[in-house]
Amino acid sequence: MDRSVRISIVILGAVAALVGCAPQPRPGEQLTHEARRLASLPGLRASAHPQLAAELQKIEAARQTSALLDAEVNGHAYAPFIAAYPAISRPAIQREVNSLWPDTSLSMPPGALQKASELLRQQAAARQRFDCAIRATRQRPQLKLIDAGLADDEWLDAIQTGCRLEGLAAAEMLAEQQPTAAIAPAGKMLHLSRQLAREPHLNARLAAAQLRADALQVLHAIANHPATTIETLQQLQPLIRGQFADWPADERVWIAERAHGLIVYELTRAGHYTSLLTAEQQADLQRKGIATSTATAALRNVETDELFYLRAMEQQIAAARLPFWQRRTAIEQLQTELQTRSESGEFPLVAGSLLLGDVARTHQQLAVDRARTEAWLIVLTTICNLPLGTPPLCALTGQPYEVHVDRERVAIVGLELSPGEAIEVLRPGVVQARRRAAGFDLTPPATWLE
Repeated sequence: MDRSVRISIVILGAVAALVGCAPQPRPGEQLTHEARRLASLPGLRASAHPQLAAELQKIEAARQTSALLDAEVNGHAYAPFIAAYPAISRPAIQREVNSLWPDTSLSMPPGALQKASELLRQQAAARQRFDCAIRATRQRPQLKLIDAGLADDEWLDAIQTGCRLEGLAAAEMLAEQQPTAAIAPAGKMLHLSRQLAREPHLNARLAAAQLRADALQVLHAIANHPATTIETLQQLQPLIRGQFADWPADERVWIAERAHGLIVYELTRAGHYTSLLTAEQQADLQRKGIATSTATAALRNVETDELFYLRAMEQQIAAARLPFWQRRTAIEQLQTELQTRSESGEFPLVAGSLLLGDVARTHQQLAVDRARTEAWLIVLTTICNLPLGTPPLCALTGQPYEVHVDRERVAIVGLELSPGEAIEVLRPGVVQARRRAAGFDLTPPATWLE
């Protein structure tokens, strides 16, 4: 998972104001408890600032505070994934899995493939527990915002670890010339990416995008395997089509982020601003000798800071209703405003340092996720000769997807997502024909070859 996009998710750093001499819960647990206590927004409600009162009234009328959004969620249901890959062993497994994970497609040299096979054997029991956890998921949000916003994210790490192990299992099946069998682990990855995307908070939504990118990396390898048949491709296409059955609106993510932001301001009012900073941010303030004065300034200016944040988020929520290529003005305006305020000495510390730093990147990551998945659906639908209809404009560019079709392949061209990434499918039989022509494949052609 990309750590740079966290918005006060992992609680690190100074907690002296919370910790006494007796044994205490972990800092993250302390702040989560404090956040739950402040979920009713007592500080904002007690504010005499008339414009803040008006903003709160609008948000409550739309039922978009964390307390109101959480009313329909039963609670945290991802503990089984942590049980599958517990904290005591997960970091070592995660490092090994990530070191084996290829940059593009699922091409692995023999040495890496052997290590992957050994790791899969070692983690056989964990994979069974992971399967049970997948079957226990429900097709609805399962995590309350108040818990997700301020807790550590080991459940996401456990899911990512388990999913990449499934991807390695697919690689092993492909090496054994079983592309159809490799669809099952790819399906698990897509299932969980869809489930995480249902969670309204940002960290889960971005983790869903990364899981889906990993799954489509596996899908690329399956679709272009020498032994893949048109029947195999026809099984892949519904997996991608299903991702759009309940694709969450981007607007929903920003509404949830605003609800989380309101809690961050309550914690700031309660004196916890420094505890909400990352370790790097805290170290920087300590180095400059301004940690105490910065926390004091954050508390002193909390009302004007929060008003700026709520108005900025209202603009981002409105922008999120538009395709990404039409959001650029609103995104750039926010970046310009933050820069101007920084230069004038009126920088909103809470909004700028905790909540709005990655807005532009987040908008883009969500758009890339959508574009990548749409592109794969177009390619698979085309090569399977299934009804396509009129594809949407690419969310990134505002232009139609450029589909290249010839006797050898179907591909999306002109769409740059990540270095080396190709969205293409070779027609079944092409790879075999090339190998035979080069003298590398002397086996007789299978009956399904065209």
